[in-house]
Amino acid sequence: MDDHLNRVSLSASAEVEVENDLLVANLYAEHQSQQQKDVSDHVNKAVRWALEKSKNIKGIKIQTTQYNTSPLYNKRVITGWRARQGIRLESTDSATLGDLIGDLQEKLLVGSINYGVSKESRDIA
Repeated sequence: MDDHLNRVSLSASAEVEVENDLLVANLYAEHQSQQQKDVSDHVNKAVRWALEKSKNIKGIKIQTTQYNTSPLYNKRVITGWRARQGIRLESTDSATLGDLIGDLQEKLLVGSINYGVSKESRDIA
């Protein structure tokens, strides 16, 4: 008797369209100078300012991201330093986050702004 006669194959799929409801922004501070201490002090001060300005705003998740310090060369000789540190902001309240991004541009640069789907919306769908 053939074994393939007793087999059943079942397949199903579902798809739901979900609106983007999460705004994610990456901002950063960057500075270059001849002294390494100057660049790190400048970048750290700007990021601390941004964290302080952001921490009490309800509904906004904030975290620091990568920190980079690198030498600047001229003919194989270190002539200066560059430092960069980023922050990541996310919120489902795009108006509030948009206002904060505008405020933070006083000392930070915008690396990217993207919309996505929040975990809550994915879980419901």
